[in-house]
Amino acid sequence: MDRFIAIDAGKSATKVAMFHSGNKEAKTFSFATKISQGDFRDDALEKKTAIVKINGVTYKIGNGATKMAGLETSKNSDIHRNCILAAIAMACAKKEDNKVHAAIGMPVSEWENVAKRVAFKKFIFPEKEYTIEVKTGAERPIQKKTFSIESIHVYPETQGALFIGDTVDSGDAAVIDLGFQNNNCTVWSDFELNHKYSITGNLGGGRLLANIARNLSREFTFCDETTVMNILLKKEEERFLIANKDPDGKIKEKSHQIIMDTMMNYVKDIRRDCDAAEWPIDYMKLYFIGGTSLLLKNEIIKVFGDGIYIPEKPEYANCLGFLRVMCGKILNEKIIMPKYVNNLLDIDENNTPAA
Repeated sequence: MDRFIAIDAGKSATKVAMFHSGNKEAKTFSFATKISQGDFRDDALEKKTAIVKINGVTYKIGNGATKMAGLETSKNSDIHRNCILAAIAMACAKKEDNKVHAAIGMPVSEWENVAKRVAFKKFIFPEKEYTIEVKTGAERPIQKKTFSIESIHVYPETQGALFIGDTVDSGDAAVIDLGFQNNNCTVWSDFELNHKYSITGNLGGGRLLANIARNLSREFTFCDETTVMNILLKKEEERFLIANKDPDGKIKEKSHQIIMDTMMNYVKDIRRDCDAAEWPIDYMKLYFIGGTSLLLKNEIIKVFGDGIYIPEKPEYANCLGFLRVMCGKILNEKIIMPKYVNNLLDIDENNTPAA
């Protein structure tokens, strides 16, 4: 069976979108971009963790692994390659002739160089045929997945966002991708990249967490980034430190203000980068993608104004867009996207279209 699989292997997470003739719409899954030595006898596998055997070497891949991807911009790393191959194996069926059409993303600054783009294809997929053993749960059996790479499509990160909506606007549009390590910002005209405006900065979600943790630690006792992340996952009014010794609520009030001010300043820094690059923001549709965008919805609206598209699950925007473009090219079909690519700003709290 022909399987269409798009992978966005980020610094912190590997996001996967897939489609085949038996699907009504695209499907997705993800796991942490981490790797360590694995053992198929492991009977205590963590959630979103798999044991895989690739080219004779057994790895633990996903949330329960220990080694993360490096901080460099390039994705020409063994961690990214093994996570991509593992993702494809997970998306394939056992005992089946899986013919895979693969779409992968790379940073815009790398993608613009044709030689690097070609080298990236060869690095990620040095072979055409693969047999990978996979175990996706402590009590699950080891499955042997065999697949062939029928075609490879490399797309620039951020481009995927342009193709996830019900309607595809060919006018001027900008995409701000807030990953964990970097902010990748691009401007597109009629689906072609305007090289003049490309920005790759260090304002990723990790920077935001570090800033908040540092500012809270200056005012109170030490606060780490894990604590900050747990706070940011709460509703806006619940984003504060919980202290045992806070009878008058001053720690609660002050910590909430520090968190909200730091988040606002972070978005303002992104806006300053765009202004410095002379982006015509008032005349473009703006897409915000990447998991960090979801945490900053209110700040983004205040700083950037109207005409913004933030998918309900912005972390999947790139791989879903890559998948739709690839399927359109090969199948001449506009595949159906899952509902969670809808614009978050068009949905009210009851998950219905806003008036």
